[in-house]
This record gives sequence, C-alpha cells and structure tokens, in this order.
Amino acid sequence: MSGVVFSGQYYALIEGQNGHGYTVRRGMHLGRRCGKISNITAERLVVEETHLNPRGGYETREVELKLREKVE
Repeated sequence: MSGVVFSGQYYALIEGQNGHGYTVRRGMHLGRRCGKISNITAERLVVEETHLNPRGGYETREVELKLREKVE
C-alpha cells in the first residue's frame, strides 16, 4: 500500500506487481483469491479472503496490508 486518501471515506493507493498504481475502496475485490476489502484506515487496508479448508468447509481469513514506510 502506497498511500491513503480521505474524502468522506478512505481510499487506498496500491501498487501492483506490474508497477501500475490503483485506487481502491471498501467493498472492492483484490488479489488472486478475489478477496474483498473490508476496511481501510489511515495506516492499513484489510482484505477478507474465503478459501476451502482441508475438511471441505470454507474459512475466511483477514490479510492486512500496511502503509509503506517513507523512504528518505
């Protein structure tokens, strides 16, 4: 995550593996497992991913992307 913008709600600025930048908001899907962005704060973005567990059921896990530290 490269940055966060607040304009009535939080928007996150992320950089893909291809080097392109994207603006995302809560409720959008993100990643190879099509996780859903559940929360964006000033410091982090939370994605909920649902996957099949070994017992045959589904589990949801949260993946957290933190704001990239400033490099000087």
